[in-house]
Amino acid sequence: MPEEARPDKLKIIFSLQRPNDPPHPFAKLYIGGWAFDGVEAYGTELGRNLIAMFSQGDLPVWLSTPDGLGHLVHPEPNIVDMVTERQKPKNKTERKEAKAWAAGIKRQL
Repeated sequence: MPEEARPDKLKIIFSLQRPNDPPHPFAKLYIGGWAFDGVEAYGTELGRNLIAMFSQGDLPVWLSTPDGLGHLVHPEPNIVDMVTERQKPKNKTERKEAKAWAAGIKRQL
């Protein structure tokens, strides 16, 4: 990581999270980002680049919000809806991606 990605400079702490009682299927094991000095840090060029980098992987990426909840930024909302069966895949590509995410979640148990 570049020097400017240090949490004291970037104002975001990224960490691997594994809560005991996850509130969401995509919160069993994930990369969490906490912008400790305001969510504006997510909008910086480096903040966006690091979020994009973590989103290339096969773990969900959650970002903290001021209300203490979180915002799931990876995978895309349509994939989440397919895995949680709120939406059906529209094509084979979506079906394949949703199946891969569902399998990954099951492995995290």
